[in-house]
Amino acid sequence: MIGFFELIFLLVLIASLYFLLKPPIWYERSKRTAFINQYGGIAKQRELQALVSDIGRKIAQVANYPEKALEFQILKSPIPNAFAWNAKTVYITMGLLELTEGKGELAAVLAHEVGHLVAEHPKARATNRAKFMVLSSVLSGMGWMMGRAVSFISRAGEAAYSREQEREADRLAISYLQSAGYDSGAAIRVLKKLHRQRMTKGESENPLREILATHPVDEERIATIQSLVRG
Repeated sequence: MIGFFELIFLLVLIASLYFLLKPPIWYERSKRTAFINQYGGIAKQRELQALVSDIGRKIAQVANYPEKALEFQILKSPIPNAFAWNAKTVYITMGLLELTEGKGELAAVLAHEVGHLVAEHPKARATNRAKFMVLSSVLSGMGWMMGRAVSFISRAGEAAYSREQEREADRLAISYLQSAGYDSGAAIRVLKKLHRQRMTKGESENPLREILATHPVDEERIATIQSLVRG
């Protein structure tokens, strides 16, 4: 028979899984607002916004994604990054926009994010997090050391899953750039710029960091994209 504390634990776990897999509208809005604020808010630059939206929708069109339902927004943050938030929204930071040169490099960034959406990676990530949550909850009760081991394995497993998604998004992005008439080599140039910036800031690439990184190591991605462009 299930005890009181076991029942409470089970109910909390079920509620957490529900929020991960099917978050309520109010929770999704709250989470989005917090995310936007974290990156400095939405940039109000009409011409730049129009450029990003036009290129993004052109990429979505060749990807056979419903581009009319897709929204592209610019975040004020100076940190170079881009995000496929959900099935309807792609964010790009001012930092990454300032790093790109010409429409081709901007298209390369947006094509990568559209690739995530086409492959339904945001949904898959939520499902994967739910699986690891269940695994961690079940095994963490076996002791402190087991809990730490399960936590590391979960993080490493999720990171490996994310890295594979990045590779798939890269493959899709190259095909979209070629179909839309952009220089697919722009994807290599953007990645090299990001790599140089990270190295300038002295970011470590030790083996443990690479295992837990959510993106493949830059050199690996550059080499893979180069082979895709040549192919």
